[in-house]
Amino acid sequence: AKVTLKPGNRVYPSDNLNNGFFKFDTVPPGNYRVVVEGVQDYMKDSMDVTVTANHSTLANVYLKPDTTLVPSVTGITPIVSDSVLFNQDFTYNFSIAMNRDSVQKALVFSPAVSVIYTWNTENTVLNVKPATGYSGKTNYCVNLLTTACSKWKVKLATPSQFSFVTKNRTGLTLERCFPRDLQT
Repeated sequence: AKVTLKPGNRVYPSDNLNNGFFKFDTVPPGNYRVVVEGVQDYMKDSMDVTVTANHSTLANVYLKPDTTLVPSVTGITPIVSDSVLFNQDFTYNFSIAMNRDSVQKALVFSPAVSVIYTWNTENTVLNVKPATGYSGKTNYCVNLLTTACSKWKVKLATPSQFSFVTKNRTGLTLERCFPRDLQT
């Protein structure tokens, strides 16, 4: 981040400790504007500050998120294409907070699958799991359409797609049970 004190254009580059602290020392009394810019994913902002002689002046600047950012899928795990388990879940990672409803409507399985959606609290990670399981020996294609949008209603720039094949599940065979042979 870069913090500028105006008038005078005194610049304070922030440290790499990610604490957001900045300090201007030995500032004459008067009215100033503090301009904060260059913070990734946040808008440029400013505030007015009055400095009084022989006093410390503290000011908090709360930056607003950049609501114009275009979201993207930063990863899908696991990366598979063959022999997926019947109950395999998938995790989507997004670059910014997403609108849950729009993403869930934009996620299309072909053939159709009933799925359970689980989001993290920041709305940046979505876990998708089949409600009852996939069909065996079936090719599936999963599309995330560009109608998915950020929490500020900015749509995905590019769609996301992957496919996989499920394992052939054979019928289960009971090998043993308890109690055996009418034992109690």
